[in-house]
Amino acid sequence: MYLERNSKNGMPFAISLFAARSVIIFCPNSIHLRIFVQYSKTKILIVEDDAESREMLKVLLEARGYTLLCAGDGGEGFHLAVKQQPDLIITDLAMPEVDGFDLIRLLRQEPVTSAIPVIVFTAYIDIEQKALKKLGANEIAFKPIRVEQLLAMITQLLPVR
Repeated sequence: MYLERNSKNGMPFAISLFAARSVIIFCPNSIHLRIFVQYSKTKILIVEDDAESREMLKVLLEARGYTLLCAGDGGEGFHLAVKQQPDLIITDLAMPEVDGFDLIRLLRQEPVTSAIPVIVFTAYIDIEQKALKKLGANEIAFKPIRVEQLLAMITQLLPVR
């Protein structure tokens, strides 16, 4: 927690609540109360060809304070991963051009992305989970997924900051 006084008479002042990822500015002589969200530096890359699914994940994770990068296919996702080096990648498997399988292979072969955790987000219920893990996926989430389950996977895979 952080408190700052900005004027000689003690008004207005600012309080920063870092755990809550917000900054509150309160001016007692005024009716204004402003809240600014302080975004996490944790970057998550979503690689999903379905725009609706991609947007749903983006909105969900941005609401929890994550910084989001988005790609519509594995090729675009790989280039973003190399350039931006996100903390975590969530990818679909069935995508045009470069699919999720090829994306994981590429990520694991590239030195700057080889250690980035990957969550596979797929509708393929009969997928061979052991083969995906051997390929380099850290977790497998099946569509539709409960929000709590996805958030638990993310929390488990992200480094503590």
